[in-house]
Amino acid sequence: MRKSKFMKALLLLGMSAITATAVAFSACGGDGNNGDNGDGKDDATGHTHTWSEYKSDATQHWKECTAEGHDGDVKGYVAVHDWDNDEDTTCNTCGYVRNVTGGGEGGGETENPPAELTQTLIKAEDLNTSLAVGDSIGNGLTIDNKATEIDTGDSVYTSYFNGEEISTASRIKLGGTINGSSGAQACIKVTATTATTLYVYAYSGGSTDRSLALYETSTPDSGSKFIEGTSQSIGNGSGTALGVAKFSIGAGETRYIGSTGSGINIYAIGVITGGTVTETVKSAVEATPATCTETGIKAHWISNYGVYYTNEGLTTVTSIPGLVTEEIPHTYVDGHCSVCGRDENAAITKIDFAKLSDGSGEAYDVDATFGTTWLKVTTKGTSKWASGSGLSTKSSVIELTVSETSTFSICYYSTSSGRTFNLNGTDYEANSAPNKTVVVELNAGTYTLTFDGNEHKVSWISLLPSAE
Repeated sequence: MRKSKFMKALLLLGMSAITATAVAFSACGGDGNNGDNGDGKDDATGHTHTWSEYKSDATQHWKECTAEGHDGDVKGYVAVHDWDNDEDTTCNTCGYVRNVTGGGEGGGETENPPAELTQTLIKAEDLNTSLAVGDSIGNGLTIDNKATEIDTGDSVYTSYFNGEEISTASRIKLGGTINGSSGAQACIKVTATTATTLYVYAYSGGSTDRSLALYETSTPDSGSKFIEGTSQSIGNGSGTALGVAKFSIGAGETRYIGSTGSGINIYAIGVITGGTVTETVKSAVEATPATCTETGIKAHWISNYGVYYTNEGLTTVTSIPGLVTEEIPHTYVDGHCSVCGRDENAAITKIDFAKLSDGSGEAYDVDATFGTTWLKVTTKGTSKWASGSGLSTKSSVIELTVSETSTFSICYYSTSSGRTFNLNGTDYEANSAPNKTVVVELNAGTYTLTFDGNEHKVSWISLLPSAE
């Protein structure tokens, strides 16, 4: 099967990352000094600001509004550095580091050279295969709430940490919401003795967007949940992209990293102390417009920590799903597309169940054809849409009619083991690999596609004539 131009771009780059909560920007006003009183709204206009992380100089720290149209001209949270005493070297609020010298009554003089950061990358592959509650994974990070394990998959995932490429196949397996309906899930406890920045490199096996967030406790109740403003998208199970969630932990704070929904795999965690992290552009990707046969990709910039941004100034984060532009409609003239030549009356060759999904229980009945001439349901089994994702089916049978030598493909997003389907007497495994595509060449004839009694999650099925 062909890959979209977006996926080709990802494979060419060999890495990706993704962060942050999507933010709706409002126009900003203000006096350019202290933009608000800590409530996120400008005192003069009432507009909502979108604040950066802390910036600093030798005497004070502040945040800058990053909304569209602003370039540091509106500041908030302006204050002098917060030292414990005259000998303290690290600001409790922003993490700025000073060099204390001299002495005498009232404290010594200070010199403030650029802070030297301590940067450590913890990779899952360097940890034990099983992690009990309380086990350390390094640098003040421990497993909490529930034991978990390290395993290694077939795929290698990549990103950047401090400009160097990350490449790994091993993962820490986290469950769903750390205190969700299915019971306690494994999470990562962070105890910061000094201001710390974390880059969490993660991947989701599902086709829907997943997020990580910070919690104040490993057993949040329905009223507390995750800390507001910390939820960050790490994307979905497309390509070989590692998503990135960036968290700031204050000195003396204890926080818990966990999923806000379904399970997520953690491949590496970058731990940085000693000052404010400055990201730079690692690579820039030009926009590729969508066509009637290919999805497109928006222009974007990737930082030296693998974070994706929509602007060269690296102030507006985005996600991989947020970069994709959908295929545009065909332009039919005299029965054929003037761009790609497609026959207006041509049979559907690909069924994208996610786009058919309406989330309303049973998906189809016997004899359903999905608008095709080549795929018909003969035994429904237990089948329904998985809202926004695709098809969830058990024990169903589908008849496949092939009129000429063709390539049959089926894409799964299940990750559980023990799933198989049978195509005319041959069993195929459909487990333990997110977005696994099984491809089979078929001659003209009629075939039966039978799913076993386990739940199968199917993204799409296609049948294309083989190239001569």
